[in-house]
Amino acid sequence: MAETTQIHPDKIRAYLATDYRMGHTAQDIILTIGQRSNRLAALFGTHGVACGAFLTAFNPSGTIQPDAANEAAHTELLQLLLAAGHQCIEGSGSEEGTDWPSERS
Repeated sequence: MAETTQIHPDKIRAYLATDYRMGHTAQDIILTIGQRSNRLAALFGTHGVACGAFLTAFNPSGTIQPDAANEAAHTELLQLLLAAGHQCIEGSGSEEGTDWPSERS
């Protein structure tokens, strides 16, 4: 059965080409869709978790938003996750060689 989506193929290409960076140090873990990360698996083992999610509140549905709106949405998302007791690691998503801005995650 073929997969169907309402997401434009250009956006899917961009999502697949994006580097998803966990952290902001020399120890960053960079995730790529479709590739296993042994470093992430080790981090999960260290913290006793079996799954995680890479989330952003920036530019909903791939629509550029003003910086202030993105920062406010990011802060709200982070507060909700922390209040729910989730462990969070700041990160970002970006695609090299494009004009699309890096998105805090």
